[in-house]
Amino acid sequence: MRKLSIILLLASLSFNTSCGDDTTKTAEPPPNAPQLMPTPLDLTLWINNTTVNSHKTSNIVILNGGKTALQINSVTLAGYKGLGNAETTFTIDTGTLPASVEYNTTIALPVTFSPTSVGVHLAEVNITSNAENRPNVTFYVIGIATDTNIPSTAKLYFYPEDGVVTTTSTGSHRAPVRFINLGAQELLVYGYKITGTDASSFTIPTNVTQPSTECSTVACGDSLTSIPAGCNPIRVAFGSSVPLVVEYSGDINTAAVASFEVVSNSSSCNEDALTLTNKLAAVSQGD
Repeated sequence: MRKLSIILLLASLSFNTSCGDDTTKTAEPPPNAPQLMPTPLDLTLWINNTTVNSHKTSNIVILNGGKTALQINSVTLAGYKGLGNAETTFTIDTGTLPASVEYNTTIALPVTFSPTSVGVHLAEVNITSNAENRPNVTFYVIGIATDTNIPSTAKLYFYPEDGVVTTTSTGSHRAPVRFINLGAQELLVYGYKITGTDASSFTIPTNVTQPSTECSTVACGDSLTSIPAGCNPIRVAFGSSVPLVVEYSGDINTAAVASFEVVSNSSSCNEDALTLTNKLAAVSQGD
């Protein structure tokens, strides 16, 4: 009887092992339709630390993840959000178009950055194809141009085309405000100021990281040794950026202009300012 019980127990264990939940999953086969899979994944291509009057190249890479050939129909270079003249600073080698990309193979699109002035330069690369998932895709290109001789002091530069109010996905109205330190010395940010006739229509959100309140009395150009006790500035290393936004609470149908200033130890602190504008007014009026 005991022998029979052992046989039944082993049979039960064998059945549970073979018929239980199987956690092994079979890989999904690739789709038949062409699939555009980009690198960089976030669709932002950075070309960093390029000295003025030189050039540097980086690649946008497209992989076809579908069994059917991916056909790249057009690749165009334009200014960021249609603004600026990117073609004088960036070039892109598109090869011969249309280009066919077979399954699990890639095509590289070299973007060359040739700056003639120090600062941040922006562009967009727009790609159209027969991809099922992304027939139209736009890459954001950011080029950082440095001086041949990097200044020994901190030097702040704003991103061009920032400061323009747009409507967010949640219906609020905001403008990006970004700046970078292109000086060898650490940039110390003591505070932000919004000035001008329409300054009251623009505010800095409370969730934006700001210097401690003890920094409020620090003046432009002050060094770390002259700031009051307890002042904890925002520290920005060479080549690092600070991304901010400002909120617009005024009438979106009314034009508004203000100035965003950064109080810092930048060598050009008293000159550092970005214009804030509500261009939604022009859009709403059909201009």
